[in-house]
Amino acid sequence: TATTTTATTTGSVVASIELLTSTGTSSSTTASSTTMSTTLSSTASTTTASSTSTTATTMTTSTTTASSTTTTVTTSTASTTTTTTSTTIARNNRSDAQFLIRATFGPTRESLRELARTTSYAAWVQDQMSLPVESHRTFYRSHANPRMSTLLASGAPRSPCDAGARWLRFAFRQADVGRNISVHGGQVHVGGVFRTHVAGGIGADAPCSDEAPWSWSNTCQDSAFGLKWRCRAFSDWVTNKYCQQSCWLQGYGHDGVDCANVNMTSLDFEGFVCEVDEVVDGYVALSSDSACDINSLMAIKNPAMWDADGGHSVEVNLTLDTLRPDIFLLGEALTSPCDLAIGSIVRSGGAYYLHDGRLELLGNTPESPAVSDEEACAAVPKTFLNEKSCKLQATCTPLSLQEVYFELNQSTLEQFYALERKYVYSVTGLRTSTSPCGTLSRWMKLDCGVADCSPTALSSEDESFVATALSEKEGWLRDVHVACESVPIGAVIVLNSTEVFMHVHLHEHNVYDFSDWVVNHPGGEAVITQWVNHSFQLVFPWHHPMSRWSAKSTEILLHFIGRSGDTINFQSLPTQLQTPALARAFSPSGPSGYFEACGSPGEVGNDPWEGHHFGFWTTFETGETKVNDLKFDNKNAFKSYLSTDVSKSAVWVKKVMHAKDQLRQRTAWALSQIFVVGTEGFGGGDKVEMWMNYYDIFVRNAFGSFRDILREVTYSPVMGEYLTYMKNSAFDTNSNFPDENYAREIMQLFTIGLWQLNANGTKVKDESGHGIPTYTNEDITNFARVFTGFDRQLDRANIERHKGAVNLIDPMQMKVEWHDVYPKPDLNQNFLGDFYPLCSDLPEKAFLLEGSKFEFIGYAYEQTDAYVASTGSALFQALCGGSAALPCTFARIVELSTSVTCHSEECEMDTLQVVKVATGYYRYVPPVCVHLYFFNGQIAAPSAKISDPSKQQCLNPASWAAGTSCCRGCTDIATGGYVNLNRTCQDAKEAGMSSMKCASDDWWVSKKFCRLACWQKGDGYEGDNCSSGEWQERRVCGHRNERMRFAVAQARCASLGLEVCAESTLPAECSDDEDRVWTPSNCSLQVAVYADGKVSAQTDSKTKSNRFAVPWIDGHPSPSACPSVCSTGANNDTCICSVFVQEQAVFDAVPSKSELLERLRISAFPPASSCRICHGEVKVYSETDVIDVSTIFEIEGRFYRNMESLAHVGTFTFRNPPVFVQADEPRATAALAEIESLLDHLLYHNNTAPFISYRLIQRFGTSNPSPGYVHRVARAFTTGVHDGTVYSEQYGDLGAAVAAILLDPEVLGAGAVAEGGALREPLVKLVHLLRAMEYEDTSGNGLIFRADMQDVFGQWPFESPSVFNFYLPDYQPASFQDGVVAPEFQILTTPFALGFLNGMMAIIDNGLSSCNEGFGLWAKDGCASLGSLTWGETGSMNDTLEELDLLMTGGRLTSKAMLQDAYEADGLKEALRTIVLTPEFHTTGETSSNGTRPAQTIAESPEATSYKATVLLFMGGGADTFNMLVPYECGLYDEYVSVRADIALQPHQLLEIETVGQSCEKFAVHAQLPALKDLYDSGEAAFIANVGSLVEPITKDQFSEGGAEKCVGLFSHSDQQQGFQTLQCQVPGASPKGFGGRLADALADQGLKTTSFSVSGQKTWSEGLHTRQQVVHKSKGSVRLEQYQALQTAIGNITSQRHHNIYCEEYAKQLADSIRDSEELGGFLDKSGLETNYKTDTGLAKQLYQVARLIATRADRKAERDFFFVEIGGFDAHSNAIENLYDKFREINGALEGFVNELKAQHVFNETVLFAGSDFGRTLTSNGQGTDHGWAGNYFAVGGSLNGGRVFNQFPASLEEGNEQDAGRGRLIPKYPWESMVVPIAEWLGVDQAQHAQVFPNLANFNMSNHIIPTQDFFAV
Repeated sequence: TATTTTATTTGSVVASIELLTSTGTSSSTTASSTTMSTTLSSTASTTTASSTSTTATTMTTSTTTASSTTTTVTTSTASTTTTTTSTTIARNNRSDAQFLIRATFGPTRESLRELARTTSYAAWVQDQMSLPVESHRTFYRSHANPRMSTLLASGAPRSPCDAGARWLRFAFRQADVGRNISVHGGQVHVGGVFRTHVAGGIGADAPCSDEAPWSWSNTCQDSAFGLKWRCRAFSDWVTNKYCQQSCWLQGYGHDGVDCANVNMTSLDFEGFVCEVDEVVDGYVALSSDSACDINSLMAIKNPAMWDADGGHSVEVNLTLDTLRPDIFLLGEALTSPCDLAIGSIVRSGGAYYLHDGRLELLGNTPESPAVSDEEACAAVPKTFLNEKSCKLQATCTPLSLQEVYFELNQSTLEQFYALERKYVYSVTGLRTSTSPCGTLSRWMKLDCGVADCSPTALSSEDESFVATALSEKEGWLRDVHVACESVPIGAVIVLNSTEVFMHVHLHEHNVYDFSDWVVNHPGGEAVITQWVNHSFQLVFPWHHPMSRWSAKSTEILLHFIGRSGDTINFQSLPTQLQTPALARAFSPSGPSGYFEACGSPGEVGNDPWEGHHFGFWTTFETGETKVNDLKFDNKNAFKSYLSTDVSKSAVWVKKVMHAKDQLRQRTAWALSQIFVVGTEGFGGGDKVEMWMNYYDIFVRNAFGSFRDILREVTYSPVMGEYLTYMKNSAFDTNSNFPDENYAREIMQLFTIGLWQLNANGTKVKDESGHGIPTYTNEDITNFARVFTGFDRQLDRANIERHKGAVNLIDPMQMKVEWHDVYPKPDLNQNFLGDFYPLCSDLPEKAFLLEGSKFEFIGYAYEQTDAYVASTGSALFQALCGGSAALPCTFARIVELSTSVTCHSEECEMDTLQVVKVATGYYRYVPPVCVHLYFFNGQIAAPSAKISDPSKQQCLNPASWAAGTSCCRGCTDIATGGYVNLNRTCQDAKEAGMSSMKCASDDWWVSKKFCRLACWQKGDGYEGDNCSSGEWQERRVCGHRNERMRFAVAQARCASLGLEVCAESTLPAECSDDEDRVWTPSNCSLQVAVYADGKVSAQTDSKTKSNRFAVPWIDGHPSPSACPSVCSTGANNDTCICSVFVQEQAVFDAVPSKSELLERLRISAFPPASSCRICHGEVKVYSETDVIDVSTIFEIEGRFYRNMESLAHVGTFTFRNPPVFVQADEPRATAALAEIESLLDHLLYHNNTAPFISYRLIQRFGTSNPSPGYVHRVARAFTTGVHDGTVYSEQYGDLGAAVAAILLDPEVLGAGAVAEGGALREPLVKLVHLLRAMEYEDTSGNGLIFRADMQDVFGQWPFESPSVFNFYLPDYQPASFQDGVVAPEFQILTTPFALGFLNGMMAIIDNGLSSCNEGFGLWAKDGCASLGSLTWGETGSMNDTLEELDLLMTGGRLTSKAMLQDAYEADGLKEALRTIVLTPEFHTTGETSSNGTRPAQTIAESPEATSYKATVLLFMGGGADTFNMLVPYECGLYDEYVSVRADIALQPHQLLEIETVGQSCEKFAVHAQLPALKDLYDSGEAAFIANVGSLVEPITKDQFSEGGAEKCVGLFSHSDQQQGFQTLQCQVPGASPKGFGGRLADALADQGLKTTSFSVSGQKTWSEGLHTRQQVVHKSKGSVRLEQYQALQTAIGNITSQRHHNIYCEEYAKQLADSIRDSEELGGFLDKSGLETNYKTDTGLAKQLYQVARLIATRADRKAERDFFFVEIGGFDAHSNAIENLYDKFREINGALEGFVNELKAQHVFNETVLFAGSDFGRTLTSNGQGTDHGWAGNYFAVGGSLNGGRVFNQFPASLEEGNEQDAGRGRLIPKYPWESMVVPIAEWLGVDQAQHAQVFPNLANFNMSNHIIPTQDFFAV
């Protein structure tokens, strides 16, 4: 709750608002006098050039003033003097209504009254913020009560005995539709089960007439199919009651007409139920035909339930509540025992009732978790959302807690099949074609008894490379990275003289889940299922080419489990395999007995009394097993035409319409347009709960912390799938680069944007006046590594089902084995992990200190490293419930309130992992900390093999990596001979042991017999020092398998008088031979240094493959001249050097705060001691007066180590980077901490506050906020305080920000300017109409709109076309001056604008219906309203119109005369139609008239002299065109296959073509483009290679080091789409206009009649400086205003008025243009026809169909040059790349084929050129699932005049990684600009060379001979 305070911060912006008391005559409310003041800091960045001043404006109103507000704004910047503007604002109904238009989904009479009763707008804001959250998910679940008769994965049916159970009085239910029915002898059976008895005839005594309209030649029965559109829909049919019998049979009977005439008693019938009205005597259709053919229908009335002989029912006394007629709910639960079954028939009160089973959704919120059983486990995994509210209570076991390890072998694979019918196989028979050199390769150990073990002849160097790599691994399968030169495929090598390994396919003996492939395999299920009979080992067919394997990526249709023989954790299985049965089978101790119940926000139980109103998938399995009950509790108005896609929007509209917390709902809608997800390209449109749950993130957090939203969105499985980072994995996992999608968008769209910003939102500029990017592509690749490891949570019950049993509700889990473990630089030249304490700084026994956290994990623990605490331990007592008394009372989380004393073994322990307390287990949760990546190493090894080099590891001595083995002295082990003689070594020494034995006998030396005796004799073994005497040894461990830091191990041994042991010791009870222990030997790491200064550790094959940037202090080694202490790498591209780490103090005196923050990067844990220096801004903690490396500083409660860690490489030095996750001990908590650190890094970035503030301001009705406005909102965001009101006082406070947005003087009227305001969103305007005009649902259906609303007016909930929202925030209408934007105008296209107005007019006329292009669903009553506007007149005409103006425009109408004329002409509806047309309704901001617009005259066009057309086919999202055009049968193809790996196309997926002038004579086209290939072969198509956006030619060195101008926002979708469409990619935004529009301008300048069309919305390409694009609807062509004739006069009056408000003015002009264009174009299209049977079965085909129609009108339009823009999206294939491209190219192929055939039939193909373009190409390398954003690509052109059959431009000379065009990760720098192919097209169209500079501003930067295709080469004609 916000509190009012006086702000004490200083600054230079002062805002004072005083509410003055005034009594208005029209209101009895007297506003109390309130004074609020605030001081806001507004110190601008030094780069801010000017301040913003506002002009005083006095607002007047015709309504009576209720109160007035005086606003004073004082603004100043560092570089300007203070400017003060004072404005007096009258608060009245008008200002109140305008305030509610911005703050809610529209004012209503009641909301205006409530606001008038509120003392101030600020008070209203606080009242709104204090209202309870109205959750969308809660509303949805409470109103979803679908039918269910048996236990399903989603849950169980409600018991017939429980309150809320549903009982029916009628016999037939809608659930019976499709089931067989049998009627014999008065008995009815449905589905083979008795349903009811019937008596007598059910129907009328006489049949109805079946008279057809007089104009018909057919009978009613002959026209049966069309009756549904007429019976109740046409007024003349309703009046004359035509076709009574036929209408009745189809369920569309006329009111009052009963045509049932079937005698059920004598009926003998077998058939099917076709349709049911659920009410006694309701309509029931039967048919003998299972397809329910219209002509086979038989109609009866729905009989009441009856059990004539009582043999099918039981007597029960039911207490029933009526839900709706003849449907009842059990009001009180039946007393126990009650054994009624689902579907029972009972007799109660003389009537019979049929039980109707319904799903019971359990209440399972964080506040009250559900209690459920294993069969329908609703247990929610513990996450950050619920961890504080989880309860230890009886429930089913959350599977996520099952830490079970098992081996992948035949036995366990059999379990998957036996228990869950999962087909999990190991794969053999794979044949490799890739050499093991330079890549990850697999080697398999051979059994020489059955295999040929003859070694392959290798060079000594290669043999050494392979042997060394294999020696570093263990097991029979070894995956290694070998830096060899020439090792052949399938090589065999002998290792250690005993083991033989063979190179095999990298996937050989992998284990996969083939279950999905069973149903997808083209050869049938048996091909896959047969292997259950062959030891669960699938043998890849020898006759199949290996392309059959690689073409179906294992990441797509198969689910990788592990390698055969691997031991894996049950938690690491794909979620579909983590079932209760398998958990029990693999766990040796059975279920853990751990019962922790956690809830999920909004997961309430369903309310039977609310009925069933929304779709809910109770089952969604592969095949036909899908159940979604769409038979809602309404008046059955929709019949069978209800789509599964409408429920999610119905919930949304219902909530935003009626929710009390309107401000929260409006804020949530605003936030959802920043963190966008949508169904386009993603799917899931038929689901509901996943969308409600995601949207609730913004509802719950609307006034909370932006940080919470950022975290919830990041962990959301919906966002994880949408932006493809779910299952994103590190390079180490699968040798693929991590997906970059989310890493890019979280910066560009969700937090910091593309450009560095000042605090007021203006751009920071460099010395040249250019904007400075916030991040580079390198930053994206680094952050992509952070977002690795996410996976879905396990499936569970109590939520809506999804295909594949996936959980899209609960926050994603971390699979740490997928997470990248290497350092990640941040955006500030630091690292993620900087400013965190070092884990090595944790004190010994930190687990006993105050604040230590322990998490209860249950009653079973599978591992052996648990410490067993005794009852005498203070830790035991703290965890047992506060005492040692048994049984313990366990708590879910225990934090030690004070430090406790160690007990027994605890006093020797360094740390612990798990502690057993009585019968329970707790896991110690250490504080978040980091490790330094490089270290001076210490050798550790298994205690029994301590001297075996192959088992030794070089580990960080500061980590808890090994145990302790202590020893001292020398052994004195006698030989066998001595033992047989019963002699000791000492005996032998005394007897004169021969000197030839000790150090000279090879056998003695190898075994080191008699070490002590030999040393004492003076003949000791080399290196021995036995001065300590006899051998002593001890394994030291406080608990089993204990691990500790090396220094602790040393101290532990020293305390025993021993040393860390260098040799093997005997096992102990707490430690076995395989436990890793420290040794006294040191080691050092090696690092490879690359030419760019990046490094990679050389520890193993994984680290070698992961290079990262480090901050060098003063230069770095160059591979061309490596330091003498280094060696040159195998490929001469690195220096291989040893690393020495030095820790040193940074300061030797107390630094200033600024000095400390600049230099120190390592945080510290709070010191145990008091500060030594406690005064000043920096406190000092030190053991002595000396400030050294151990000193800790404190600033404002944060602690810092006075230390820096430097890594020395020869004479060069870099700062040692931190990491969260250690590769040898990865922990999920550490991986999550790294993600949290990045979220914090972005949150606190200087850009985030102004960036988010600007975006939110735009969504609340101001498109162009002043810098001062943005700064004031950003200040509230960062401080959590606004105008003296304290919200949270925390950074990222959305409540404070929203208050600042709504209460800022700039929007309350101070300084209103022409740019103030905005065009309003169409969806908000729709809801506004419904709210303000008091829409009421009269059908019980709710607000259910048609499913295609996004295509009607361009905006609909959950249907954003991309992550960039419905419109871009910087969209600029063509007529606006530079810098002025209006995002919503991007979707004010002609089709959308008129589609919106048609629907709004239909609502006014008919309510929510489908008539006259209305927004409603088709209903059986035709135009009958499913609801209507009920707002009524309030008095006189003037009173009514005044209130109408107030509610609809905020009293902003500049001319009320037209409203009065409309009212006088046709009453209130006509007035409402008129006001909905006005600019004032569609905009915000102050309005005033600016005179009358002159009438526009359009000159008659002369006859056309020639015609040409060009079509741009834009492949949105970045097309992977290196899989469209592929080099073939040449060396480049081998490079292509190598670099593209799993996304490379194999020969059978390609169509061969030939060309000339390329390094490859043959190329190939994607197999899904046969039509394009045929055009190419016939010379009517060409490919243009190696093309992309360029300002000027650029080399690889120039790209990385500078020297050539680059495009802004490289690799960003929005920037590169604009860059391509403008051909000025160095200029951000659309201000240069599109090159298609500029082409049209140039040709128009020559006198040619040119027109530019877009069939894909507003597009920059189509807009010229003078050419205005016309937008055409892809399906309808020209969308026309349905009531144009009736509204023509009103439209003329409205559009002829000019406005000072730029948004009103632009809207009026665009409305006039849209209506004129639609009428004119509609007239042309009405007369046009096509020459072919054109198919429009895809989105692109529809668009090209409209282009063909428009071309067909060329003569009527007198057209000479036409430009068309069409688009196919969805190319951003970060996942499913092969399948996605398959679908997209197939769509392009079909669309091209139909289009070309039609143009040829029109004889205009020679005059048309179609060419393709895209944002950019894709990376050549794979991310394991798809590709990331690239640059260069290959494109095509099609046309009859082309000189086709060629690949133009030089294809890249190499595709290997690191080639001369590779900017990194296979992003090829284009060699040729887009101008290369569009300049010849322009010249073909007729553009003169003298016009080149006008059309192609960058053309002068290129060499026309080298970079531009000559027109005479490109065209044959």
